[in-house]
Amino acid sequence: MIEHTYQVVSVSFLDRQRLVSFYKSNREKIKIHKSDLCYVLEGKGLEETGLDDTVFENTERHQIRAAVKFTKLPDGSWLLRNMLVAQAHRQQGLGHRLLTGLAEQMSVLAKQDGITESRLYCFPWSNLTDFYCQHGFCEHRIDDSTSTAANLTSTLSAELSLSSEVIARFKAYRKRGLDIRFCYWGRS
Repeated sequence: MIEHTYQVVSVSFLDRQRLVSFYKSNREKIKIHKSDLCYVLEGKGLEETGLDDTVFENTERHQIRAAVKFTKLPDGSWLLRNMLVAQAHRQQGLGHRLLTGLAEQMSVLAKQDGITESRLYCFPWSNLTDFYCQHGFCEHRIDDSTSTAANLTSTLSAELSLSSEVIARFKAYRKRGLDIRFCYWGRS
């Protein structure tokens, strides 16, 4: 049996090409800006190849197993984006490991920047909302039958004290027909 160890690692701006390659190898696109914070879950250990183990003896590799990006918005809030677990490593709890490791790091970041943790958001696919809620996010339910652009803005502004930047991003995604939910960081 091959044993793997995992660690959450911050990706420096200079090493971001490696991250772009990870997304590309998993058939996903990503744009990374200088102000974005990127984290990966690296796996260290021998690769399972199905081939003769002697060929790969003593070949340790650090491979990205999962990644996520945090985009800082002009109002100082953060948006969790582009979370991805490598296709070959899904259903192994690696997404849970990544977000568990990031919960503490994002709490520290929020305090360093002088913003409250309630200013961290994500817009997950509807089928992944429960996953994010397991890791400190809270879903803000929006009644689609009455969510015109105007009342969506007033509802989100009034109930969560959101900036126009966060609301505009959410509305733009919904306008494209994406089946997403609105979640905010609720861990204290």
